[in-house]
Amino acid sequence: MPIPVRLEQVAASVHFSIEKNSFHKAVECLSKQGVTAGGNNGIIHIQTDPPAGRPPRVSLPLLELYEMHDKSPLDNSLNSTGVICNNVHLLLRHQESGSSTETQSGVPLEDSAQVLKTTNVLLEPGFNKIAFTAPAHEPGMYTLRQLCATMGSVQFVLPHIYPIVQYEVYSQEPQLKVEPLTDILLAGIAQKVKFTIITGHYAIKNGDVLQLSNIDAMPILYSPGSTATILSNTGEKVEESVLMIQSSEKVTSIMLPLTPAYHVIEFELEVICHILSTLSKPFDNERLTNGEVHWKTKDNQKPDSCQAAIAQKMSIDCPWSIYSTIIALTFYNPFKAAQSLLSAGKRKYIQVCLQNMSEVSFHLLDHNLTESLKCPNIELVSMNVKTRQHVYRKQSVFCLWEIKWTKELPSSLQCRFSVNFSPAISEEESTSFKPYAYEFQLENIVTLYNVKAEIYPVLGAEHCRTGSLCSLDVSITRLSDLTEADQDESLTESDGMCTTKLMYEGKGFD
Repeated sequence: MPIPVRLEQVAASVHFSIEKNSFHKAVECLSKQGVTAGGNNGIIHIQTDPPAGRPPRVSLPLLELYEMHDKSPLDNSLNSTGVICNNVHLLLRHQESGSSTETQSGVPLEDSAQVLKTTNVLLEPGFNKIAFTAPAHEPGMYTLRQLCATMGSVQFVLPHIYPIVQYEVYSQEPQLKVEPLTDILLAGIAQKVKFTIITGHYAIKNGDVLQLSNIDAMPILYSPGSTATILSNTGEKVEESVLMIQSSEKVTSIMLPLTPAYHVIEFELEVICHILSTLSKPFDNERLTNGEVHWKTKDNQKPDSCQAAIAQKMSIDCPWSIYSTIIALTFYNPFKAAQSLLSAGKRKYIQVCLQNMSEVSFHLLDHNLTESLKCPNIELVSMNVKTRQHVYRKQSVFCLWEIKWTKELPSSLQCRFSVNFSPAISEEESTSFKPYAYEFQLENIVTLYNVKAEIYPVLGAEHCRTGSLCSLDVSITRLSDLTEADQDESLTESDGMCTTKLMYEGKGFD
């Protein structure tokens, strides 16, 4: 019956791969082999006597000297000499083949460049896992060549480890990442972003700070209880530390906790991007003569459901670099507004449509519409009953104001719509409200024509019936003088009468 076996030591020899094309590696190799100048015709002889206790080695190839540079400073300081040979690659190739031959002939593991060792290992029947601690003094590729298990005075040697087992050692540079915790960042709302610092080969010392440049449009919010979590390179939590944050007019300084190299620091801060007043875009040939918005049909309407993006950049100074790190965050406007001018006889109304473009529900408070130029004879009367409304995701809210004037109505109006909004945590609760503003201008608000339409039944009938031919009378009354553009479009003019083109569209109903 199989029983556990205790091994005194398990060792693995490690080979470090050098760069074959590196001149510095070749010089190191030459110095280790004991290069001596003394040959003729530029030939350098290499000592081939094996060290004590080693078997004789095959003679190494002769190096052919190509150039030699001698630098002798004038102040009689240390001289330096550089040697360049034509066939260094033969020496490197021979060294690799020689090391392979030596490994096959049973070179002791202690004579290898590096050895991984672990002691007092208990081998259980079946598969066993043995953990080695691998010291790495310089970056490169390390290959496990041999495996040796020692039990008393007996050694069990595996001359070749196959398949090939390698691990790469490199020096990792410190990194800083700032990313949102949600899919998108909404402007006007305080949201958390996650700071991740990968220390790499740099160890965070006492007094190391991150310095964040303050932006008026995107202030950084923090609380005294903000904490940072330190993780190992395997993701295990090491400790949690309270962050010390100091803020001035231009800079926010974050004191980093003491952290060893090759660890991760994570912490979260709140940021908010203020929403500036948005201006409506002018429409070319998209308005009717009385200033109303020309609503497009489904055939030529362009989809415009994308949210307006606001890009903010933040500069961060890190203790491990003399250069600043630029972090870009993109916020999206949660709302989209549009206006229209409505006319009913001599009465006029301004309608504002506020559309929630996000996946978040909001509370709306205090809808307000003001005339920016402060005309004394203009008054905007609110027709909105509710001062507080709840708008769900992807929902639109319409607000209406009546325009009243005492004297002549101006040709244009500059208006500003504003409302306070807050994310709806529940149906009743909400956080602090933030302002949203939308500015627009109405052109040609004077009513030019009054249109009246009436349908009459056939003679002798009281009502219009299905299948009978009824007459449609359309009366268009001009209420103001023609503009120059209207006069240019006139077809004929005689005795003060103008004939213009009348475009209409007829639709049939089943």
